[in-house]
Amino acid sequence: MRTKAISLLTTAALIVGTSGSVAVAQSVALAENTSGEQWENLSSDEREALNKLSASEFEKFCQLSDADQKARLSKLVSDMKAQQKAEEEAAKKAAEEAAAKAEQEKLDAEEAAGDKGDNTEGEDGTEGETPDVPETPDGGDEGETPETPEVPDGGDEGDVPETPETPDTPDTPDTDDDGEDPEVPPVDDPADEPTAPTPEQPKPEAPAVDETAKPEPKPAPAEPKPEDKQENSNKTTEPIPDSGTYTPKHYSLNATTEMFIAIIGEQARQLAQENDLYASVMIAQAILESGSGNSGLAQAPNFNLFGIKGFYEGNSVVMRTTEFNSRGESYTLLARFRAYDGYADSLADYADLLANGLDGYYSGAWKSNAETPAEACDFLEGRYATSPTYSEKLQDLIATYDLERFDKPLSWEYVDTYEMQATDPETGELLFDEEGEPVMEQRTVADLLSEVTSHLGTPYVWGGADPITGFDCSGLMQYSLREAMGVDIPRTTYFQWRVGETVQFDDLQPGDLLFFDNDGDIHHVAMYLGDGYYIHAPHTGDVVRVTAMEDNMPSFAQRVLPTKPVALQVKAPTPDELLDEARMEAGIK
Repeated sequence: MRTKAISLLTTAALIVGTSGSVAVAQSVALAENTSGEQWENLSSDEREALNKLSASEFEKFCQLSDADQKARLSKLVSDMKAQQKAEEEAAKKAAEEAAAKAEQEKLDAEEAAGDKGDNTEGEDGTEGETPDVPETPDGGDEGETPETPEVPDGGDEGDVPETPETPDTPDTPDTDDDGEDPEVPPVDDPADEPTAPTPEQPKPEAPAVDETAKPEPKPAPAEPKPEDKQENSNKTTEPIPDSGTYTPKHYSLNATTEMFIAIIGEQARQLAQENDLYASVMIAQAILESGSGNSGLAQAPNFNLFGIKGFYEGNSVVMRTTEFNSRGESYTLLARFRAYDGYADSLADYADLLANGLDGYYSGAWKSNAETPAEACDFLEGRYATSPTYSEKLQDLIATYDLERFDKPLSWEYVDTYEMQATDPETGELLFDEEGEPVMEQRTVADLLSEVTSHLGTPYVWGGADPITGFDCSGLMQYSLREAMGVDIPRTTYFQWRVGETVQFDDLQPGDLLFFDNDGDIHHVAMYLGDGYYIHAPHTGDVVRVTAMEDNMPSFAQRVLPTKPVALQVKAPTPDELLDEARMEAGIK
């Protein structure tokens, strides 16, 4: 349904001449030719200073003269650096004071311990000596937040394949900031999650007699070690399931683009079906506009896959982009682009823009008006982007990666119905009907993949089971299934592999769980995304990432959410067809 009209907003933009100097400032309507093919960032200091301006301040800045703009930008950078220096000095002073205080407390504690003699290991011993959860060896992951979580490096190789052509920028009218900003509900402390049946700990008698000095019984299974084995579960004596032989699925030599398609493909399929759009065109535009998720605008913290300008829920980023005028001549301008919390918001905002934007501004790209994806691509050239070869590039991507397969519905569906309580798209609050009953919404595989891929880049933390603490491999699977589908599975890989039914590798479906076995030790779990890629939390020192099957082949697969083939819709024969069939049976020509 196209019920939500999107107003035409304007954004201030600096037109930058070929010599690099600022030539003129003007207001550029987003519905005019304001799209380009590549992002050219300002210096990091200039960009940061401009991003601190409010919308009104930025507009005033654009109205200044050439010289005043330069002076104002220089002053903004100078003030920002002065403030940063003052904050750093204050933080340094606070750290020194805290260190001195900690050292004094340590000396006081040692002195007190010396007065007590050797009786320091009892029930009232030094705080923190016996943690409930085994400590994680420091692999460098604590506190690290990778800048580009959305397009992982294709496994543990570290090689980044070439990216597709330089992205085009959309020629789009601005829209109201009505996208949903989903919140991630916290979960219980992972220390409270049962990892396996654990022998009851003996309580020390009074007075304590070295009971706490003895090592605790080792639970089975424990969560993963930080090195080669991700989960140090006990070996099973049960037969290991057999999922057959895996056949690699590759559509080209560009693994980065294939991985990107695996991340957004199912989400695009569902959004396109709901909004009368071609998923193939949506995915091709995302590849082209974002460089398969590798452009500065597409990476964290912006996640803008389609180069849409303006504000999204009050968030934006200032960047340069190259445009083309009516004569095919290029120029660069400085403008604000929308910043999102993740890929899901960017995809949904794009679908809303094309389906509901400015009274049918993009109606020529709707499936109901364009008979083929190629027709939709032709319509978008000159309207969404000013590049004279925009349609040709999109069609090449669609053909190269066989993207038209996403224009067809899935051939399977879930046996059961999975529902979660709906939330208000503006506030994120849970919705209730007039009688106070929860408003429920049905969940799909796209919702599951949207949830699990939203955690790309989250640090691996041994025992972690939520996005705030971090994830280990089984914690990521448990959290994603619970938050997206309302399905709760056991906490550890040791028990997760027993859930569901074993499936063959040639019958894998997105959302299936993949398990890794080493001589009976099932030590790691991942989730299949499609096209031969899976998402997982590998080990300490790494982050949640996407890996190709052939780079690290799982041992077998389990389907936790049962599926069935979609019933084929058989077209009823026409009266003439029935008559012809009767004549043939009677031998009448």
